[in-house]
Amino acid sequence: MGCGNKTDGAAPDQTRPSCLDCVEKHLGAALVLLSELREGYRYRLLIIGHLHEAAEESQAWPDISRHIRAARRRFQASGAVPDFAAIGKMIEDSRAKTRKPPAEPPRVPLTPEVEP
Repeated sequence: MGCGNKTDGAAPDQTRPSCLDCVEKHLGAALVLLSELREGYRYRLLIIGHLHEAAEESQAWPDISRHIRAARRRFQASGAVPDFAAIGKMIEDSRAKTRKPPAEPPRVPLTPEVEP
């Protein structure tokens, strides 16, 4: 189940573990299919499905999930293209908040220690 990238703490009502990498994967797939939709391919249902999956995968980040869900609903109702740049920025900001600072590098003496 899932890609293995678990969140810091899954909400009890989540349907699956959330993963920002998976959110980006589904958004990217929707974006590619949107470009092909303009070329005449009948990918509307697939786009809706990928946007739905992106919203599901982002449940640990409620603001992102709500934003994607609203974008999906607008697309379904009117064909409005989601603002992928805005969603991407939200994902970047969430990643920046959860990143742990890098560990302090080990101190290396400036002169080698020599045994007498």
